Amino acid sequence: MTDVDEVESLSECDDTYGLVIASIPKSKTHQLRIALNEYEGHRYIDIREFYWNGDEYHPTKKGVTLKVSAYPELLQAIASLGEALGYDVEG
Repeated sequence: MTDVDEVESLSECDDTYGLVIASIPKSKTHQLRIALNEYEGHRYIDIREFYWNGDEYHPTKKGVTLKVSAYPELLQAIASLGEALGYDVEG
């Protein structure tokens, strides 16, 4: 994975599907990826399920694409979820 701070343009990323921020395993053949991507000069957040086809991971239709401007609301929602689950989100 590429470090976010080292990337000036997402076109510099090695991954076809953007700058992968996190990959969360769901099963032996599926993972949830959180990535920063770019399309026609606009950055967006992509949260998508990927599947392993035997050679590499490919995206599925299961996912959501958000404008970068939605990040503060997404962050607040994740923090609220953590609180609801009993996690200490402050520390």
